[in-house]
Amino acid sequence: MVTGGLWSVLGGALPQVQLLVLSVVAARFLGPDGMGRQSFIAFVSISAVMVATAGFPSSISRFVGELLGAREGGVALGLYRWTWRVEAVAAAIAAASLVALGLLGSRPALAWVLVGVASGLAVLLSVPQALLTGAQRWREATVVGLVTGIAAVPATIALLALGAGITGFFAVEVVVFAVSLAWTSRLARGVAAHLPAPERASPELRRRFLGFAGMSTANVLIQYVVWTRSELLVLNHVSADAQIALYSIAFATMAGLARIPEAIARVTMPAVATLIGAGELHRVRAGYWRAIRLLLFMTPPVVAGAAFTGPALISLAYGDDFSGAGKVLIVLLGPLLVLPLITTSNALLFAFARLRFLLTMGIVATVVDVTLAILLIPRFDAVGAAIANAAAQLTAGLPTLWLAARLNAPVDIAWRPLLRGLILALAVGGVAGATLLGLGHGLPGVLGAVLAGLLLFVLLAPVARPLPPSDVLWLAAALEGEGPLRRTFVRAVRRLAPPGVPGEGA
Repeated sequence: MVTGGLWSVLGGALPQVQLLVLSVVAARFLGPDGMGRQSFIAFVSISAVMVATAGFPSSISRFVGELLGAREGGVALGLYRWTWRVEAVAAAIAAASLVALGLLGSRPALAWVLVGVASGLAVLLSVPQALLTGAQRWREATVVGLVTGIAAVPATIALLALGAGITGFFAVEVVVFAVSLAWTSRLARGVAAHLPAPERASPELRRRFLGFAGMSTANVLIQYVVWTRSELLVLNHVSADAQIALYSIAFATMAGLARIPEAIARVTMPAVATLIGAGELHRVRAGYWRAIRLLLFMTPPVVAGAAFTGPALISLAYGDDFSGAGKVLIVLLGPLLVLPLITTSNALLFAFARLRFLLTMGIVATVVDVTLAILLIPRFDAVGAAIANAAAQLTAGLPTLWLAARLNAPVDIAWRPLLRGLILALAVGGVAGATLLGLGHGLPGVLGAVLAGLLLFVLLAPVARPLPPSDVLWLAAALEGEGPLRRTFVRAVRRLAPPGVPGEGA
């Protein structure tokens, strides 16, 4: 899980940097209204892909992990190939639907046609990606997106500079998804070559898989409302495109901040499924609480620093026309304190097939989201959308966290290190805010605030000791490896252990 988490950090953080660069460039070239329109088209594309993929790729990832743990690779391969056929039909429907929107008058028409093609390719891409993650081939699952994402940045910037506008964005997407699909499919064939010949699943397994996929599909549709920017549908109806841009910038910033803490969560589900298949449930409990403790260490400093410096950084990067996104970001940062914990717990319940509970909580959260969006967005625009989204996420997520903790009882959290970690986070945020106040909201002030917060965290973390010694030594051992970067990380982690603990300072 640590290896997978490291690749997940890289696979989540670097694309987020790329998106940030493209977002800033788009804001400068397209302006608030143009960027708002591009964000809405992209949201519709994401929604179409989510509906078309439904619960099948995630079900394949989960069952592949379980079947490989149970040494039934042939059955896993058979389910994978069947899912390919299902998603090929779904991809065609998704692509045709979005292309039709362009042909029937949605503007810009060519952008809608291109986003339809890109969406169909994205649906197909989800299937080989699911096999790679189910087999815990984290490096292969990550490297494709990293390479194609890096290449997409200069290509998109060049097209914007040439005046291609919104259409240029989605032209690059078509190429990126086509290359990614070909590359990932080749990697998946390599995994399949090491598995036994495809086997037909037993009637009982087929029943479990289809039931799980059906519940997953319903859960995905509910999550579409709660965990994505579904509020854009109301914003598009009652507000200006500029408000869509403000909400999209703040939402993307919040999602980017959650990437690194959520890296542990993204590898939880297939890893837990494999342990379930192998019958090693005691390792599931130990790993869950260790993941929770690590997330409680990582997340608060990120949230505190973002709360003090985020609005100024948005205004600096995007320009004064987008300064309103700072207020939206503050609202969205509230759930971020527990969001990585919720995501990890959600993945664990998914692996344990507790989908009925997840679906019930999702339905309740959907009602909350839709009701608040209808009531608040007409009056408060993007800020109202943020309030609706934050309330829905907490409504769906806190019960999930409670059930996961109950299933892994007793609670195993070191409360004193946690308290010291929270005090450290407040100190980091306070120093960053004071620096920003002293130097102003320009480039020197923002950079100074970020550096001051990071420096304080590095200096005080070994003193505050926000992790119990057992977690420090476990993490240091898990990070052991060749190369100067790994050795530097190991030395930094070991400094968090108190003096005299075996292994500290080694």
